[in-house]
Amino acid sequence: MIGNQCRSTTVSKALGQGVKVLEELVEEQLAKGHTVETTSPWNSLVFVIQKLGKDKWRLLQDLRQINNVIEDMGSPQPGFELREYKVQKMPPWRCLGLEIGKRTIVPQKLEIKAKIETLADVHQLCGALNWVRPWLGLTTEDIAPLFNLLKGGEELSSPRELTPEAKEALGKVQHLMSTR
Repeated sequence: MIGNQCRSTTVSKALGQGVKVLEELVEEQLAKGHTVETTSPWNSLVFVIQKLGKDKWRLLQDLRQINNVIEDMGSPQPGFELREYKVQKMPPWRCLGLEIGKRTIVPQKLEIKAKIETLADVHQLCGALNWVRPWLGLTTEDIAPLFNLLKGGEELSSPRELTPEAKEALGKVQHLMSTR
């Protein structure tokens, strides 16, 4: 009987401490704005879990019951449709300027079209540069003269010509690409 009394006393103390910790964690989340008080009928179980070897606690929310009553509202991006023909099912996969094989990841071969005649050409160039800029170690300031060519007429066929500054920036890009 004494063993059971000790065990129930320990459990009671742990439960009391757990409630206190839970109240502190909830107050902390309210203060941070991570959660708000509500009168919603959709309650969820919460647990406090002591981190191993520490005096810190984590708040764990069991959302299974809430997930059971959530209605599917469709795609978060209206109009977004997956195009099956674009799904890459076999390696090598190509994504974000990388070619991903079964065991290797290498940068894709990239060609920079240096012949700029129209706004459409500038759009293509700047789009490609946005992907390789971090890989080449370029800053946005380094390629700003090229992006400045986007300013002006809105027709994609409107004429464009490389400025001396843009030629210099493009030269730097081409040099860095040849050394990678």
